Amino acid sequence: MKSFLKISKLIPLAFTLAFALTLTSCEDDDNPNNNNANLRASNPAFSLDLTLITNAELNEVQGDRFIAPEFTNGSIQGVYVRNTGIGFVAFEIAEPNHIPGDCNFPSVKDGVFLEYRCGNETSVYSAGTGEKIEGNGEFNLKGFRVREIKGQGNRTVALEIGG
Repeated sequence: MKSFLKISKLIPLAFTLAFALTLTSCEDDDNPNNNNANLRASNPAFSLDLTLITNAELNEVQGDRFIAPEFTNGSIQGVYVRNTGIGFVAFEIAEPNHIPGDCNFPSVKDGVFLEYRCGNETSVYSAGTGEKIEGNGEFNLKGFRVREIKGQGNRTVALEIGG
């Protein structure tokens, strides 16, 4: 009977601990905006056929392409896709540390950086990782998951968001 009383006192403690761990273990997947007030949540979903001439540059290592928002099904200002040589990466084109529309369209600088001009400020991000290299603000480029699907005789890159 004494062991039952000890166990019954531990049950509420165990539930409290489990609840606290649940609250503190939330990841960015619960917030697709990554707490960035500048960018609304976006979940583009589209595919690129790498046999098409318009996507030919993506067949080369360090090849890249900007995809306009009307072809991305849900991006804010479009998507930047890059072949890193070991896979593909994709990022939201909207500069994450400014309100969309306050910055110019990014340019590729030295073949490895995306550079934005926002008024008198310049922000530079790694084209391969999306990491902020220089400029104001705390956010890196918003990345999307990319899955390469190989078909018979052609390659298609499908951009997948989430899990």
